[in-house]
Amino acid sequence: SSPGISKVIMKLVFGVYMMITVVVLINLLIAMMSNTYQRIEARSDIEWKFGRAKLIRNMIRTSPTPSPLILLMGVWIDWYREWRKSQASRQKVEIMTVAAFNRKASISEAAAKAA
Repeated sequence: SSPGISKVIMKLVFGVYMMITVVVLINLLIAMMSNTYQRIEARSDIEWKFGRAKLIRNMIRTSPTPSPLILLMGVWIDWYREWRKSQASRQKVEIMTVAAFNRKASISEAAAKAA
């Protein structure tokens, strides 16, 4: 009868050991998931702000014009840039002309005073 009781006791101890092991492993899994959740929760505000900034940057980079019209808009934008450059160069020429005229006028005034 001794080997039969030993076999029952061994199965009982092994069953208790397995139950304790399962409970400990489940607790460990819960703790790890809780820790991961807390880390993600701590960074969620930063992640949200980063995602929002990325979305805004992409919206600024892309044109709101629909596909067929974007070709015309591209041509118009290029023409407008060239026109602005020509206007700026004309202004520079006008400013240089006025500056040269003022220089000539001051030189002629100085020559008139010296004479």
